[in-house]
This record gives sequence, structure tokens and C-alpha cells, in this order.
Amino acid sequence: MAGTVRGRIDCLVTEASNSILCAQAKFKTIFDFLSSLPGWTRIAWYMGNAGGNIPGGAKRGNDYHDGEAPFGHLAFAVFKVRGTVKTWYCLIQFLDGQSTDPTGAGAPARFAGGGIGYAGVGIQMAWGYDAEGNELNPWNGSTKNDGTDTKGTDGGEVWKVAEGELLRVLPRSNGMGGKFSPLREDLANLGTPHHKFAAYLPHRFHLVADDDSLVLLEDYGDSGSVSMTYAGIYVPRAGWNPIYPFLLVHNESNNGLWSVSQSIDSRYGDLYGGTPGMNGGIAIPEGSTLPGVRSLCFDRMEGFAATSSFQPNGVVSDFEEWAICCGVNEQESALHGWLGFLDPSLLREAFGMNNNAYKKDKSRVYMGSGLAKRLKYSIPWDGQQVPGTNRTREGISF
Repeated sequence: MAGTVRGRIDCLVTEASNSILCAQAKFKTIFDFLSSLPGWTRIAWYMGNAGGNIPGGAKRGNDYHDGEAPFGHLAFAVFKVRGTVKTWYCLIQFLDGQSTDPTGAGAPARFAGGGIGYAGVGIQMAWGYDAEGNELNPWNGSTKNDGTDTKGTDGGEVWKVAEGELLRVLPRSNGMGGKFSPLREDLANLGTPHHKFAAYLPHRFHLVADDDSLVLLEDYGDSGSVSMTYAGIYVPRAGWNPIYPFLLVHNESNNGLWSVSQSIDSRYGDLYGGTPGMNGGIAIPEGSTLPGVRSLCFDRMEGFAATSSFQPNGVVSDFEEWAICCGVNEQESALHGWLGFLDPSLLREAFGMNNNAYKKDKSRVYMGSGLAKRLKYSIPWDGQQVPGTNRTREGISF
């Protein structure tokens, strides 16, 4: 919502036709990008376990899999996001497809309620505050920031505050009544997970961020259908002024849920974290009905935003975009309501153009279904790169 928008776009990972190595390369690129952001301070990271499905054995570090000391299984990084609204903490973690429960310095960890046998990258967001509203650091791990950090150093919880203080963790499965509330170890997918026995597909992904939020779009298969992960703030509706307007959402492209028929009945962030491709949640502040983290939903206009003849606009001769409405819709607590919009400077929606279309000045691009008459996401672009043409895993920085 504020600060300079930066990006690492058109990153393509092919990695010797190996899905596990692709996931490791994606984690490395994300790690480098977040570590470079001025408003994102890395406070801890772990190089990962020896052995496993990544080459290098005991020689672990922060390299790609083909480097001298690559990230290994359960590698993670923690960032303090000094937002313009409020501070929050971001955890990203790599899973290398092992079929055993996570153990060691990178544990506890679960990906979307399970994750065993999958390779991919996960994300959590957390924040804490005391009775006076002062911000707290809830990370319950070491902060050497040298590759040897551990999780859960006091009691095993990934995130923890003192008695009488308030802690919030997304996705929803880590909150009140959630399956993972004791240790708060469940992560939402950051991009598409890959089963280690599935057929190999390359993937192309794009990262954009500002001082408050992060967006990742990933095209698993490089075929024109993207999944989306958004972590950060929402813009509150008029008359609604929450102190911590935070949300997290992951939507999987192959579910077909983010479409013209998307409605408030599609809920993101269940108590168990196991709804495929629908991880996340939204924060409800203290003083409100049923405060805490709750299930998230989206909605949209049915006319302008879903009629192809309105794209492009015949008057202004350019593509139109719209802010994405977000709200709370939790059946278990009977809590429902529209709360605001995803940050439109980072993520909007559009309809009726081809995949990888872009504005005249290449300031924004449109990605989603390969079919024109389907919903597209709109993200900032560098003003130069033609979408879908770069062939490096590091991508293009702006």
C-alpha cells in the first residue's frame, strides 16, 4: 500500500526436469528477493538438513541446488516486515519431498495441513502485541541469522508471546480451534506444491512487493494458468479502521476457483489447513465480534468486471482493472462481512484479455487462464520485459 514496489519477475525454473530441484530453486530465488527488500529485515535463517533429495550432503548454505553449498530440506528464513501500517513477521520454508515427519532444526513444520511427500515452499505471517497495543516480536526461535537458526527454542511453538499478550498467526489453521494451534506450525503454500512422484513440469513465477505486502503468481507448467499467494495488508473499507488489517491467501490455479463465479461461499483458511489450494485467513481485531484470525472470502462486480466487450475500454482505449473485495466468512463461528480490498497497487483483477497481455507502457501485466474470457490477475511490471520471454531462474529485477 505504500513504499516503492519492487519485483523479481519472469523467473523460470526447469532444473534438469526435476520437480524437487525446481522447488529448491524457487525457494532460493524468493529468499534472495525478500532479503534484498529495504523494508524486510531478515532476522533468522536455516540452511536446511543434510542429505535428503538435494545434492550437497553436509555442505549446506544458501546456494541453488547446483551450487557448492545449497539449501537443504526444511530450510527457512524469517523476516521482520516494517510496514507503513504495522509490523508483521514472515516465515518462508522449503520442503524437499521427503515422506517422513519433519525433524531437526527446521521442525515443527506442516504444509497446508500435511505436506508429507510434497516439494514446495510454504509461508506464514505472524504478529504480536501487548495490552497497550505495543508491537511484539513473536518469533520463538534463534536469531543468529547465519544459517544455523532453529525453530521452537522454548516449548516447541514456532510463534509465542508471554501470558497476557496477544499472538496472531496465519493461515487460519494455527488460530483458535485450529488443528495446529498448539505449535502453530502450519504453512500456506507459496506457489504450487509438487508431489515427488508426479510428472515433471517447469514453472514460471513472478514476485512483487512493497513495504507492507508480497504477491507471488506462479504458472506451474509455463502454460498460462497461474496460482496466487498474497501476504500482507488489506485496504479497509470506509468506516472500518482495524489496527492490524492483515490477511493471507493462497489460491491454486488447477482448482478453477478464482473465476467469474468466485463468490463469498468460497472460503480460504479452514481449521485443518487441508482444503486443497485454499489456504489463508484474515485478521479480526480486538474489540470486534469474535476477534482473532478467521476464514477469508472474496467477491466482485458482475457487470464491468465480467463482460468481455468492456475490455479494452472503448473510450479510454486501455484495459480496465478492479480492486479485489475481501471479507470474513467463517461458518464455524457464524462470522461474515465485507472488510475491504487487497492492496490494488500490488494485485488487481481484470477480464477479457489474453494471458500475458500488458498495458501499453508495460507498467502492469495480466495473467491467469490461457483463455481470454476468464479472470486475470494484474500485477506491476518493469515497463520493459515482455512477459513469458525470460529463461533464467533468477528472473528480472526492478
